[in-house]
Amino acid sequence: MVVQHHATERWKFLFWGLALSLCGLAAINVVAVLEAIGHDRPARVVVIVQALACLAGLMGLFELRKAFVAMLEAQVRINRQQARAYRQDVVTGALNRAGFIAECEAQLRTRKDGFGYFLHIDLDYLKRINDSLGHAKGDAALRHAAEIARAMAPACAFGRLGGDEFALLVMKRPHKEAIAFANEYLARLAMTVWHQSQPMNLSASIGVALLDPEIAGFDELVHRADLALYESKRNGRAQATLFRPEMVTDLRYARLIERELRAAILLGELELAYQPLYRGDGTLVGFEAQVQWRHSLRGLIAPSEFVPVAERSVLIDLLGEWVLRRACTDMRDYADLDFSVNFSANQFKRDSVVSMVAAVLAETGTAPGRLVIEITENAAMGASEDVRERLAAIRRLGVRIALDDFGAGLSGFAYLQSFPVDAIKVDRAFISKLGTNSASNVLVAALVSVAHASGISVVAEGVETEDQHRLALLAGADVFQGDLLAQPTTLGAIRELCYRPDSTLAALTPRAMASGG
Repeated sequence: MVVQHHATERWKFLFWGLALSLCGLAAINVVAVLEAIGHDRPARVVVIVQALACLAGLMGLFELRKAFVAMLEAQVRINRQQARAYRQDVVTGALNRAGFIAECEAQLRTRKDGFGYFLHIDLDYLKRINDSLGHAKGDAALRHAAEIARAMAPACAFGRLGGDEFALLVMKRPHKEAIAFANEYLARLAMTVWHQSQPMNLSASIGVALLDPEIAGFDELVHRADLALYESKRNGRAQATLFRPEMVTDLRYARLIERELRAAILLGELELAYQPLYRGDGTLVGFEAQVQWRHSLRGLIAPSEFVPVAERSVLIDLLGEWVLRRACTDMRDYADLDFSVNFSANQFKRDSVVSMVAAVLAETGTAPGRLVIEITENAAMGASEDVRERLAAIRRLGVRIALDDFGAGLSGFAYLQSFPVDAIKVDRAFISKLGTNSASNVLVAALVSVAHASGISVVAEGVETEDQHRLALLAGADVFQGDLLAQPTTLGAIRELCYRPDSTLAALTPRAMASGG
C-alpha cells in the first residue's frame, strides 16, 4: 500500500508538471519532465522547479522564471550525470557490469543474423601488480587494457565486469575472425608500455563464444565464454580459447567427479605414491607424495582429472588435509628422510591452513623440519599478501616451502627475493632441453646460481636421461628427481627394501629402486 501511495503521488507530480509546462514553458522543460520519468527524488525536484517556473511566468515574474529555468537545466545535467555514473566504470570509463549487461541484452534483442562473437577477458596476475607495485599501477593496467579494446572495436559494447575482468560483444562480424581478433588483442596487450617511467607487461586469458541462433540469451552466451575462459586458464593463461560444445560435457563430468571425490576420501579410495629424490652422489634424501585415486568402477584416475576439480571447490581443503595427514603417517618410520606434499594456492586462501598444518604435525608426531610444502610458481605469482603471510607463518612452524615448476611462470629472478621460499624445483621443460642447445645449459646454470646466491636449494625435476642428469649436476643442482632415477612407488615397495636384512635407508639408491631390490 505504501508503494502504491508513492506511485500515485509521483504520477500526480508528473501530471501537474506536464500540464503546467503546456501553459507556455520552454521546450526544455517538457524534455526535463519526460526525462524525470524513471527517477524518484530527482523527478520530484524537476517537476517542482518546473511548476514554480511556470507559475512565475504566468505571474509576469520573468526574472524569477529565468532563475527557475536555470535551476531546472542544472538539475537535468545532474540527472544525466547520475545516469552515466550508474552505467559507467569509474577507473576505465567503460560500461560497468549493469550498464554492459543492459547494452548487450538490448543489442541481442534487435539482432537480425547470427554473426558476431563475445569475449570474456581476464587479466593475468593483476593482484600481483596491485600488491607489489601499488593500486595506481594496477589502475593504469586496467585503463590500458580497456583502451586497447576500445581502439580495436570502438562501436561495440565493452564493459568492465569487476576486478580484473572485461567483456566485449562484437556484432555483425564473421565467426572465422573471432580467435584472430582475440589473439590480436593479446598481442597488443603484451607490448611493453611505460607508466611513470616503469615498464609494464600484461597478459590475459580470454574465452570466446560465437553468436548463433541456438543461444537463448545473454546468460547462455556468458556461460559459454566462461567455460572457454576456464580452459584458457587451465592451459597456462595468456591465450584465447573458443567455446566447444564438448566443454559442457566436460563440465558435467567435472561435477560428477566432484560428487564422487568426496565419497572417495571417506571410503578410502585415495592412495599416495612416493617418488624418491636423490643427491648427486645417489644418496636418497626424501620423497614427493603424489595422490592417486583408485576408483571402484573407473580404475585409476589421474590427478590431472580430479585435483583441478577439487581446486574449484571447497573439496581442495578436505583433499589437501587428507594428503598431508596420510603422508605424515606413512613417513613416520623414516625419520632420516624428508618428504614433500603439494598444496594448492586455494588452500592458502583460508585462515585455517596454518592451524591445520600445525595440528596434523602435532597429531602425527612429525618433526616440522622434515616436511616440504610445494606450491607452483604460477600460483605463487598470483598470491595476495594474505597468502604470503600464511606461507610465512607455516615457515615459522619450521616447515620448508618449495616453488614447483620454477621458470614456467617467467616471473624473474627478483621474485625469489620477495617470496618466503627455501627451495625451487626447476621446471621439467628446462631440464628436458639440457644438452639440446647451449642456451638451455646456460639458463639452468643461471637459475641455480641466482637461487644459491639467495640461500635457496635447487631440485632438478623431470630428469629422464643420463645427459640431463649429468648436465644438471654440472649446473650445480642440489637434488634430482625423475623417472631415470626412480619412478613413483608404493609405500609397500619402500618398506620391503628398508626391512630387508641386508638393507638400510642408504641402500635405497636409484639402481635399487629401479630394480625393486
